[in-house]
Amino acid sequence: MTSPTELELKMYEAYDAGYQIFLENWQVNRQVALDLIQKYLKPHPPQVAVLSVGAGPGEFDVQVIRTLKQQLPKELTLRYVAVEPNHLHRQRYEQKINVPEFADVKLKIYPEKIEEFQTDEKFDIIHFTHSMYHMPDHEKRQCYKWKKCRQLLKNLDCRMN
Repeated sequence: MTSPTELELKMYEAYDAGYQIFLENWQVNRQVALDLIQKYLKPHPPQVAVLSVGAGPGEFDVQVIRTLKQQLPKELTLRYVAVEPNHLHRQRYEQKINVPEFADVKLKIYPEKIEEFQTDEKFDIIHFTHSMYHMPDHEKRQCYKWKKCRQLLKNLDCRMN
């Protein structure tokens, strides 16, 4: 992982300020996403694994974890992996996620961009929370990210009909 430059740190701070304003107004689409997860997730023992790309400060991830904890059979373990390069968002994320309510969830946050993230793990759910449009060379990167994430999915037969 490379350390952020001074310019990147300032950009993260500016983005964070705008993101806080945005959060005050974005709730409806979150519920749609949670409903889709509940409808289409077909968990396979022993665990359900989630990859959150551009996890931000964790508001949506908290909702996803709560939804999955209510939905999943008790014998399944929930593994939650977050990739977030913004140090301000990671600090808030860790405060929200490292709480007794989530003590039974296997949590890991990586301080890097998805381009740098390496794993052999496969995931049941991969979600991008406000991250696709921040990637340089937007169209090329989206294609690359989608291909990379498809390789990380456990079940590619997850089409929504």
